[in-house]
Amino acid sequence: MASHSLPVPLPHAIKRERDAGTAQTHRLRIVIAVFVTLLILLSWLHLIQALEIASTGRDIQIQTEKLERIERTNNELRIKIAETLSPVNLAEAADELGFRASQPVYVLFPQSLVAPAENGNTDGSEPVTDYQGWTEDEQTLWDYASRELDTLLEVEAAP
Repeated sequence: MASHSLPVPLPHAIKRERDAGTAQTHRLRIVIAVFVTLLILLSWLHLIQALEIASTGRDIQIQTEKLERIERTNNELRIKIAETLSPVNLAEAADELGFRASQPVYVLFPQSLVAPAENGNTDGSEPVTDYQGWTEDEQTLWDYASRELDTLLEVEAAP
């Protein structure tokens, strides 16, 4: 009887197969490790970005609240200023400080300042320019102001 022998793998052939399988498994493990590392890095970056966005949003909210508070304060101050500057409140404050409403000042011009016209007309169309008949007490505010204005104009016109 002839017996057939089973093929027995040679030791160096088995080693080659193991080396090829092991190398392929190592490559697969490296690819998986790189993928997991990239996934962890991207997740970490996403977390950091989300924290920055939340922090910036909170800063914006704080600044907005601060701006609204300042605007409310400004509006309150505007209202207080308007109330303080109202004529009624100003009149009360003036009374408290001792200011009183002044009586109107009437300036009286004597009739003698108007020279009669040559035909005897006294309609006042020709004022007397060189009237020396009054005293210092009879001077009017208008005369004083016009004299001061003339003096001022003479000073400006002088070289």
